Amino acid sequence: MVAWQRRVTRVGQVGLHLARGGPAGAPAIVALHGIGDDGECWRPVADDLASDHDVVLLDARGHGRSDAPVAGYTTSEHVADVAGVLAALDLHRPLLLGHSMGAVTALALAALHPGLPGRIALEDPPPWWSRPSTPNEVELARTRSLQATILALKRRTHGELLEIQREAAPRWSNAALERWADSTQRLSAHVPLALEEQHRSNSGLQWPSLLARVRCPALLLHGDTDRGGALDAAAARSLRVHVPHVEVAHLPGAGHTPRHEDPRGYLAAVRGFLATT
Repeated sequence: MVAWQRRVTRVGQVGLHLARGGPAGAPAIVALHGIGDDGECWRPVADDLASDHDVVLLDARGHGRSDAPVAGYTTSEHVADVAGVLAALDLHRPLLLGHSMGAVTALALAALHPGLPGRIALEDPPPWWSRPSTPNEVELARTRSLQATILALKRRTHGELLEIQREAAPRWSNAALERWADSTQRLSAHVPLALEEQHRSNSGLQWPSLLARVRCPALLLHGDTDRGGALDAAAARSLRVHVPHVEVAHLPGAGHTPRHEDPRGYLAAVRGFLATT
């Protein structure tokens, strides 16, 4: 059983909570969660990887037990937070394991700080590289709908959250559902309120030139859009235009969170990626 040690690391004015487990001195993995989740949502995948890796589960600002500033939730600020944590922990070229928002952070960090990550594994990131640089009203309306959904979830009880997510994600384990409900209740309202700013900032990033700077090995994992996935095969192919060396693992039948819906397939893909030279 993994003994997870908790600490808060300050990056600038923000205290970032993390849990760390696994053998000291082993190759490092830093897990970056999606919006509304926190570091605990990576288990039991993290428990498996921590058998032979030094694993760090980071709570992004506004999530979990990290500080929640009123503003500052763009990808650039998340990238700065992660870079600060890597420096504070003296982690040398870790694998960045990102989901959704965390996958976008990992991808942008690999471009902006190419010497920091050794590898990146991206679980169903929103395909910003395929979207227009100026968001249209349809996209902004979708973002505002997500904002309203998250704020409404925060008004629910823990039991109500479990019922809602059990119906939405029938393949999730009971433990995954519990951790999701916990993370939803811990989430700061500042995060969904900043979603439109994050959307406009992400749209404005020069993705083609940014992605051309990604040099480290990269793995893209995605499920199916008809199961709730954000990434379809066309978006996966378009990423390869910008990052030709990216490996793509499609996990059929999974949705937006393949590690919950197909944990064996997810772990097999990640461990296979780690084994490559």
